[in-house]
Amino acid sequence: MLNFEELEFKKGNYCIFILPEVEKQIRDLRDANSRVKILRWLDILSERIPNNPEQWKKLKGESCQNVFELKPKPYRLGCLVVDRFILVVHMWRVQKDRSRRKSKEVEKACLKAEEVRDEFERFVRRVQVLRRVHL
Repeated sequence: MLNFEELEFKKGNYCIFILPEVEKQIRDLRDANSRVKILRWLDILSERIPNNPEQWKKLKGESCQNVFELKPKPYRLGCLVVDRFILVVHMWRVQKDRSRRKSKEVEKACLKAEEVRDEFERFVRRVQVLRRVHL
């Protein structure tokens, strides 16, 4: 069973969760500015989905169903979206030789999303039921 860490932002329209290994990657960043920038972008994402493709883009591919890319430069976050719940499944740094490397990183994000999709969808259904009960 996977552990989905919820990020505590101001109460927004979306609930943001993150896989522990991605949270560790963010925490281990040497550049504090990048860490703050990523967290700020996730905070904004909890409020609204950006409509600018320079910030938020649907990934293409067979296993990329409901997988999007959030772009806090110079990093990218692969995100699985289920209803109003977003799970950050992968993080990578943009490189100069980005066309070849980007396709590998996108593939990794999509494969990881595919790997956790069923469990995250079950988790989302449980949370939705619990929230209805407590209303």
